[in-house]
Amino acid sequence: MFCKYEDVERLVRLYSDSMYCLVYPKIQDRAKSLKCIERVFVRYIDNSPRLRTRKSEQKWLIKALRKESGFNTLANGYTDGKLSALELDNMLTSLRVYYHNDGNKPKKLKSNLIAAIILVIVGIFIAIGVAKGIERYKTDGFSVQQHLNENSEASYSSESSDYIKRIFAYYEN
Repeated sequence: MFCKYEDVERLVRLYSDSMYCLVYPKIQDRAKSLKCIERVFVRYIDNSPRLRTRKSEQKWLIKALRKESGFNTLANGYTDGKLSALELDNMLTSLRVYYHNDGNKPKKLKSNLIAAIILVIVGIFIAIGVAKGIERYKTDGFSVQQHLNENSEASYSSESSDYIKRIFAYYEN
């Protein structure tokens, strides 16, 4: 499932200031802090997580912010930071460009490759089994078609004779 740009914009407007307050005291550089926050939202576009509640959004964003910043713990008491309207607009513009050009594209999954490999392996085993079965019938002196014809005639004749016996038994009673 792909994320909508409206969701990205809502998250940026809602959480970017608080994310800045968490990461700036550790990085101590405004431009690097903003870049770090932007990378978190790029990761959101790439991963397209299904976040149903605000609590799950906060948890996902904080976890991603920790990974992007490289700090396991983030600052809790810093409250002086707020992004300017220009910084927020620049971030939204770059995210919009990324969203429409590079991001939110289907990712190639390894599972498709694994499924193809499994199918090839199963096909090889089936081919080997069929080849060995044909070889076995040929060594017995029969062709595969003869064997199939004999089985179908035997089953047909036994089925028809059973059916006739049941009819006669019904009328005798």
